[in-house]
Amino acid sequence: MQEYEKILLRRAQNKLKLKYIEPLINEHTGLIEDDLPTTMAYLDVNYSVIQTEELKQKAYKVLSISINPSKRMVIVFRPIE
Repeated sequence: MQEYEKILLRRAQNKLKLKYIEPLINEHTGLIEDDLPTTMAYLDVNYSVIQTEELKQKAYKVLSISINPSKRMVIVFRPIE
């Protein structure tokens, strides 16, 4: 069971952005040293809730996008199959 845990941790480390897991990485080995439950608990506590201020900043950024109706807009979509 421990080998599966290590594999999952390595895959998570490869897929997650460094800014989320940097505090968990051992500076000498470059790997996450904690076990899977500890790592998941860390991610849950630190990143599972969107902070109100961060949400306000993102909303402001989206709402401040200006659209000029006279310019042609390129719409990218994939047809439903």
